[in-house]
Amino acid sequence: AEENRLVNMLNSDDIALRRDAAKILVRNVNTDGKVFSAAAETLKMMAENIESNNLYIDTLAWLCKAVAASGNIDYLADLEALRESTSNAKLRSYAGKAINALK
Repeated sequence: AEENRLVNMLNSDDIALRRDAAKILVRNVNTDGKVFSAAAETLKMMAENIESNNLYIDTLAWLCKAVAASGNIDYLADLEALRESTSNAKLRSYAGKAINALK
């Protein structure tokens, strides 16, 4: 039930809910892989159309941390793509830290 709730939060149109789900993933890594997969998909989708508002950037930063918490190296490409495509220093930093954590 908790995993389904987190997946629904990650797939929500409400960016604050996405951020809250990512925070939960970072703090509770004993979560099913499907939730981390949903986090990676959300990261990828949000990275395609980055908005410059603080909530959007903060949510992407938390998603980077959540994807790194998965320990799954399959997500390296998504993190590297985000780091290379963004001009936002905060996002580059968090994507870089997540990449280092997965390596």
